[in-house]
Amino acid sequence: MKKVVNFLVIIAVMLSMAVPAYGQETVTSFSDVKPGQWFYEYVMTLTGKGVITGVTKPVNGVGKYDPQGTVTLGQFLAIATRLVAAKYIKEVPNPRHWAEPNYNAAVESGLIGKGDFGNSPAYLNTPISREDMAYILVNMAKLNGETLDLYSGMAYPNGELLTPGDIGSVYHGDMTYLGQPYLVDKKTGEGHFRSDWIAISSYEAELAIKTRNPKDGQRVGYWTVYFEDLGGWYWTGPR
Repeated sequence: MKKVVNFLVIIAVMLSMAVPAYGQETVTSFSDVKPGQWFYEYVMTLTGKGVITGVTKPVNGVGKYDPQGTVTLGQFLAIATRLVAAKYIKEVPNPRHWAEPNYNAAVESGLIGKGDFGNSPAYLNTPISREDMAYILVNMAKLNGETLDLYSGMAYPNGELLTPGDIGSVYHGDMTYLGQPYLVDKKTGEGHFRSDWIAISSYEAELAIKTRNPKDGQRVGYWTVYFEDLGGWYWTGPR
C-alpha cells in the first residue's frame, strides 16, 4: 500500500500546479518558477526527466510554466504517458494537435479506452475534470505495477483487519459501508465496497452509451467491455 500512496502523492503534488504542454523543446528553467517556491524542486526534477516542458517555446533554455493555469486533457495525457507509457509515444505525421501522439499512446497502453475521450483539438484543449483525472491516475498506477486494494488493512473496532468478502462495519464513526460486502477484483487486485462498485459500473455504462460503432473487445473505463457476439456492453468487474 505504501508504494501506491507514494506514487499517487507524487502525481497529486505535480497536479496541484498547472500541467505544462509545450512540445518536446529543450528547457532548463522557467521564468515563473523560482528557488524557494514550495514546488520548485518537484518541477525541476520532472523537467530534468523530460516529463514537463512548459507552455511556451523556451528562449535560451528558459520557458514558462504557468503554475496557476488550467489543466487540459491533452496536457494531462502528455504527463501521464511520459511518466508511465513513454514507449508507446510515437510520432504522428501532420498531427491535428500537439498531444495527438500522447492520446494514441494512452489508448495503446490502456491508460484510457478509445471511446473514453475524443482526440480532436477541441477535446484535447478542454479542461479536464477531477473525475477524469482520478480515472486516468488509477490506470497509471496499474500500468506502473501498483495494486489498488484501497481498503485492505482497514481495521474493525475490535482490531481485526478487513479482508475480501467481509461485511462493512462502523469505522471510527463512519457508517458509509455498514452491511455492504467488500469485493476485490481478482485480475487487478482493486477492492471496493459494493456501493462503490455500483457507482463505477454506472459511470462506465454512461461512457459506453456514448460510444458509437464499438468494436468487439473494446473497453470503456476498465471493466466494461463490448462483446460483438452478445450484441452489447457487459460489466466484467465484481458483482
